[in-house]
Amino acid sequence: MSTHQTPSYRTGANAALDGLDITISLTPGEAAALGVDADMLADWFDTALWALALLRTGDNEHGNSPGENARDITADTLYTVINDLDHRLLPRLQGLRDAAIRRHNELGGSLNNLALAMDVSKSTAQSRRNAVLDGRDRPSAWENWAVKDGPRGTKAKHRWPNKPVTEFTDTELVTAIERNQFDTNAVTRDLVRSCVREWERRNGLPND
Repeated sequence: MSTHQTPSYRTGANAALDGLDITISLTPGEAAALGVDADMLADWFDTALWALALLRTGDNEHGNSPGENARDITADTLYTVINDLDHRLLPRLQGLRDAAIRRHNELGGSLNNLALAMDVSKSTAQSRRNAVLDGRDRPSAWENWAVKDGPRGTKAKHRWPNKPVTEFTDTELVTAIERNQFDTNAVTRDLVRSCVREWERRNGLPND
């Protein structure tokens, strides 16, 4: 169990939608280190909870578009779920896990301790650690993202404001989109997508 401050909750009438509000608090240093990544990760964690609820109930309470069947689960609904989780969130979580395994090894963490953390046999833990340390094309792009600050690192074409996308000024949003919209880096593409969604929200446009 983490020693970090746990999330706080508001339920029922105290929550924005009368269900449950979850608040994750960060220190100033943590917020600065995460920057816009905190905004994106929170969005995809929200997708994970939404997807779990709609798959369990068969009902999309977020709704799709106005109409008789607005609460139906559609292929487009599940496209969003799959895209956010498989294409965006899972690669980052794997990169974060790989970076933690590498650092655990550098700090002298034992194989037995690693196996306990993973809740697997020592042979399985060793195999997984070897894949991270000695596998082809390692460290991976997403492991580098986890430890080297992604597109805001020293090799970035354009530095990003070190704050959540929702706190960008209108000028910062437009500049970020225009300068990076054709970048092929996966991390940068996701940042641009978040900027576009925020720009659409501010201008009253529907977004997916």
